[in-house]
Amino acid sequence: MILAFGFLTPWLLVGAAAMAIPFVLHLLSSVQAKDMPFPTLRFLKMSMEKTARRRRVQHWLLLLIRAGLLLLLAIAVAEPITQAFGGWMGKNKQAIAVVLDNSYSMGAKAGNDTRLDQAKLHAQNLLTGETPPESGVVLTTNGISPISEMTSDWAALGRAVRDTPLSGGRAPLLQKIRQAAQLLADHDTVSQKSIYVFSDLQRVSFEEIAAAEALMAKKDIHVMIVNTAPQTGQNIGISNLEVGGRRIVNSVVETTATVVNSCPGDREVMVGLRLQGKITGTPRRITLAGAGKDGSVATVRFLTSAGSIAGGRTGDVFLCDEQSEPFKDDLELDNVRRFCMTVGGRAKALILRGRVADGATVASDASTLLRIATDPWEGRADAPWSISPKLMDATDFKPQDLVGVDALFATNVPAFTTVQAAAVSEFVSRGGTVMLFLGPDVDAGAYNKAFGSILPGKILQPVGQVGPDAEAVGVSAVDIADPYLKGLFKERSDYLSPLVRRYFRMDRTGRGSTVLMGLANRDPLMLTKRIGRGRFTVCATAASGQWSNFLGSGANVIVSMVIRACLLAPQNAEAMDSYLWGAQVSIQPKDPKQGKVRVTLPMKQGSKQETVTLDLNARGRATFTGTRRIGVYHWRVTGPDADDPGNRGSFAVNPSGDEADLKGYSTPGFRRVLEKAGLEKVYVGSTLKEVMESAVADAQPAEWWDVVCIVVILLLIVEALVANRSEKTTAPSRGESHIHAT
Repeated sequence: MILAFGFLTPWLLVGAAAMAIPFVLHLLSSVQAKDMPFPTLRFLKMSMEKTARRRRVQHWLLLLIRAGLLLLLAIAVAEPITQAFGGWMGKNKQAIAVVLDNSYSMGAKAGNDTRLDQAKLHAQNLLTGETPPESGVVLTTNGISPISEMTSDWAALGRAVRDTPLSGGRAPLLQKIRQAAQLLADHDTVSQKSIYVFSDLQRVSFEEIAAAEALMAKKDIHVMIVNTAPQTGQNIGISNLEVGGRRIVNSVVETTATVVNSCPGDREVMVGLRLQGKITGTPRRITLAGAGKDGSVATVRFLTSAGSIAGGRTGDVFLCDEQSEPFKDDLELDNVRRFCMTVGGRAKALILRGRVADGATVASDASTLLRIATDPWEGRADAPWSISPKLMDATDFKPQDLVGVDALFATNVPAFTTVQAAAVSEFVSRGGTVMLFLGPDVDAGAYNKAFGSILPGKILQPVGQVGPDAEAVGVSAVDIADPYLKGLFKERSDYLSPLVRRYFRMDRTGRGSTVLMGLANRDPLMLTKRIGRGRFTVCATAASGQWSNFLGSGANVIVSMVIRACLLAPQNAEAMDSYLWGAQVSIQPKDPKQGKVRVTLPMKQGSKQETVTLDLNARGRATFTGTRRIGVYHWRVTGPDADDPGNRGSFAVNPSGDEADLKGYSTPGFRRVLEKAGLEKVYVGSTLKEVMESAVADAQPAEWWDVVCIVVILLLIVEALVANRSEKTTAPSRGESHIHAT
């Protein structure tokens, strides 16, 4: 903005002609009398010539001061001002950028309309005003902006505002304001440039603006913020939803919802869970403190069964009243949060049995006990169990036996052939779980050669004795944060029950492995290592009563860990199935040879069902980017195998959780924030008229006539002092006389 200098009463400047008066008087008084020589005064004449130069300087200074005084008096009575030239008081061409907040908090009720409706109304009033700008642009905070370049097509700008839909994302306001500022900065044909932001002053979005020094960088651009939420929102919303646990049949699924209260006062609400469209259990009552207080955010957990049949599941957590009717508040979009999950079949485990000692019983055979521990129902298809084990002799093991297997266990296998070892290595790198229990028949050198660097540690020679009188070493170090052990027991001491009499020492130097369990003498008992997407674990002792108490008091830890490893093994048990609005979704069917995937979108009220067909890429995946609706999307491949469970699925799209918190700035409060931040060219108001009046008031002319009057007074004082000194220096001394001949 350029400052222009002007006058309220410029016709009074004719008084500036009075500054010629001192010059006229000087010319009239400068007519000199004729000098007549007088011999007796020749010495006086010589003295006067020495001071003549100084007197001339004083005379000219007085002349200029008096002329300047008369000029300043004329300027003062004409009332000088400065005002914004080319700014809000000007008549020059202007360009505007409209930033329309369509984040989902703008769906909150503001009277009979939503905040977005109010924003559109203000924007339309701006575009259809009496003096429309030369050009403009409309940028929406979420989704693809309908118009992203400067244009003079006001009909198109109006349609862009009118047709802007409510989104489910968070408003990146600062990013959009910077984009708008760049568009205006590149528009050189106008002198007036302004950005109009129509939003609700939600704190999660406007805290960035309050701290943005970038808004001060564009000196000729003003930012006008219209608050479309003049009152505090009344909202309770579900801001987050997490689905935990292993998604395999007969497992337990934990659903955790985060609920936030944006109301000023304390509120009560019921929270329920639906699976496959049916309410599960009884909704729970929670009490939330007022916004900004401790207790305004709460978590609600639901434990449910994943079911006994593999396949897709859909569900949601919802807010309701006492009668389980939908909860009513200003923003109903966040009263439901959806999820999808694909439940797989039982985790498949393969147990390889090494040599069984002569005379060994079932109770002393570690491999048999592992099979019983992982399948206590002995293969019953209707049993509420999540693991399906298979026991076979290691000598019969072939690579094809790993097809469909999630976890591989081996007990006292003497050695693996090159083919077997290669199959195990490939299996673990693809995401499989491998756990080896060593034993008296294990050839350490053969293991090191067959598996090489994928072993968590180099297997050394065994140490310790066997027998009832042999000294045993206890467990002293346990990584209870590891998924295999986390939460198995309440007390840490319960993890320390295993005792070992004989074991193989292992060197983990340079292997990148971690110690899952360590002995009291600091030797590792169990080492584990990530290989590709899988996991390789080696136990240094035998899972039998000959080398350890793993079949006795230590069985609780080992058996529990083996079961946990089986449940964690399925790779798709934690597959992503819930996304935020606008996210990119990767779809990978079981049979990529079909070539195409058809995605069915959530239905809009009063509209027909819509589908989108996608091509599969070379990796057998399809990428879907059209997550612009809240709800559940279904997909399936096209072709004869479309009904195969692996060739169809679902995913849920939810709004951004941050937007559920409607806490925002008030209009006066945000003005104070702007003043504190030093953002001088940012104006905020509850209406478009209020914002523009603030900008105009800031550009009102500043009056300078009182300053000019002060300068005049100071010059009068200076003039008096200079004139007084001049008279003293030019007055004749006693006995001195001047003689002029006329």
